Amino acid sequence: MSCNCPTPNACPTTQSCLCGLNIDIYLNNVLLESSVAIGYTSAPDIYFSNTQSTVWNSILGDPYELIYAYNSVKGRWEMSYFDSTYDEYIIIGVYYTDNDQCPVTNCDWDLDCISFVFVARGVPYIVTWDGEYLNGRKLYRATFALSSINYDWEFYFNDTLNRWEVKRTQVSNPLIIQISHSAGPFDCVGDIPVWYDEEGSPNDYSDEPLGVTGYDMKVSAVECGCCDETILIDLIFNGDSYTDVVATIVKDEYGNTLALNGKPYYQFEILLGPSEASFYVYYDGTKWLIGEEIGEFYYTELRTNNDCPFGFWTLLGESNITSIWVRGSECFDCCNYYTPRFSNFIKKKKYDLVDDISAIKNKEIFGMKCGPDWSDLFKKHLILDVLHCLPYGVLCDDEEQCLINSVNENCNC
Repeated sequence: MSCNCPTPNACPTTQSCLCGLNIDIYLNNVLLESSVAIGYTSAPDIYFSNTQSTVWNSILGDPYELIYAYNSVKGRWEMSYFDSTYDEYIIIGVYYTDNDQCPVTNCDWDLDCISFVFVARGVPYIVTWDGEYLNGRKLYRATFALSSINYDWEFYFNDTLNRWEVKRTQVSNPLIIQISHSAGPFDCVGDIPVWYDEEGSPNDYSDEPLGVTGYDMKVSAVECGCCDETILIDLIFNGDSYTDVVATIVKDEYGNTLALNGKPYYQFEILLGPSEASFYVYYDGTKWLIGEEIGEFYYTELRTNNDCPFGFWTLLGESNITSIWVRGSECFDCCNYYTPRFSNFIKKKKYDLVDDISAIKNKEIFGMKCGPDWSDLFKKHLILDVLHCLPYGVLCDDEEQCLINSVNENCNC
């Protein structure tokens, strides 16, 4: 097993979303749900699918699937779900960014008043916000027909009259045909139950809200982990779900890792009917594949030459696999797996360091210069870290004892 010490404080990269997204949903700063969205590709585009979420069952229906896809024309990520009532995907969240690989952000997903249904003379039309503002509120534009004539519609907030208004013009004629207004300053234009004409009489327009206004969403990348011994796989095969399936690197009888096209390959088993079936995850020279036999029919593919089979898998049309999530196991960390011979001594000295820090800070409160004291303390801290993390055998006994003596005395290392 290799020694891999990751750097969790490193800035996210486009590859940091290869193993999916952690989705956290909040309401009034209270965490309601954490779920995972899995990345796929439908060449040339990538998208993420979240079938774990249930927090919006009462709003979106039960069950529902959330899709996160990048809209390159509008320069934003869009979160949508399929609405069976209107037989189309409804956008309920947006995040504007140039990063078309990874929609990670703590604050920038907007879930408020993104889409609504505008009902004109009994016919429903879906209206979605395209990123414009007017008078501090979202401005909506749409084009759809009324009595076989195409009209441009504009929904905006009139801050002078403190109300929403909808303006209708003919596509071929910029002159305003009609302006309708709401009865008050609703938070979202989709909340308006009835529109009124310019004389103040209710007309045959109304709105219906869509989406999840009022919620907040934080998105972070799933840590891929390491692939030097095992990987973890969740999949749906022939309609049956399998979670946390362990795929192990294939080795020979002497424990040597076997390679195929310059990369190791993995084997896992799942129960199909009364017996277990073996599958392989292997690299064919251009892409990673999953199949029951190497070089034969395969169920899904990952077009990358990365050393680990992490990324956006392609769900093939006639495949038995309809969902696949591959990520690594926990990376081996030297400090986590080495138990020092002097653990009690190190623990006691680290407590002493806390007391020493407090003592120096108390001196500095009274104006004393404590630079040398801080230097000695820093050296002691480094020595304790060496004794704690360095695997046994790297230092000989005399060297270890020398370090211990240096901690007990003034450090001059």
